[in-house]
Amino acid sequence: QINDKDLDIQFCVDTQNFGIVRQIELKPGGSNILVDDENKQEYVNLMVQYYVKHAFTNQLDSLLQGLFDVIPKKWITVFTANQLKLLISGVPNIDVDDWQANTIYHSYTPHTPQVIWFWEWIRTLTDKEKALVLLFATGSDCVPLGGFANLRGGSSGFARFCLQKIPKTIYPMATTCHNIIKLPEYETKEELIDAFTIAIRHASTGFGYF
Repeated sequence: QINDKDLDIQFCVDTQNFGIVRQIELKPGGSNILVDDENKQEYVNLMVQYYVKHAFTNQLDSLLQGLFDVIPKKWITVFTANQLKLLISGVPNIDVDDWQANTIYHSYTPHTPQVIWFWEWIRTLTDKEKALVLLFATGSDCVPLGGFANLRGGSSGFARFCLQKIPKTIYPMATTCHNIIKLPEYETKEELIDAFTIAIRHASTGFGYF
């Protein structure tokens, strides 16, 4: 418990702008109201409300003005907050069936052992680990709106996820601008899993661009 002498804090906040300190009341007459045990929750709520809604108003206004200069406001306001989040961040869940169905292969086929091992391993991963694989391969850990068929990359626009065969190396590599994982010819599934596990944990976007 606290009393009004413990903190000596009023219902106001001090702000500083170019060296000038200004006191803002969190509620009418706040500069004359001390925080005590009975009103401490109200004080915390008002402080949170101030910092969330008012403290950065000028900065947010400038940010929005810059955004609307690039994308007209009338184009954005037709979306709900959740719809806009999907457009910006992509789909949060990774559908492995959709991923596999929209994959192309260079010098591999869907029936090559290394490819089979890769997809078997992918299906054992948690959502967070799948996102790390996607980040390693594409530079983004989210699936675009519409699924893997809408992956974009390079100057050509759409670029489907690709598994490309390369001679055996210790670790896989990636060309993120084209959504390509360069998959070495590992001799066993265990070898493939060990290499990818290290790769996705220690390299955010591929081991190299070759």
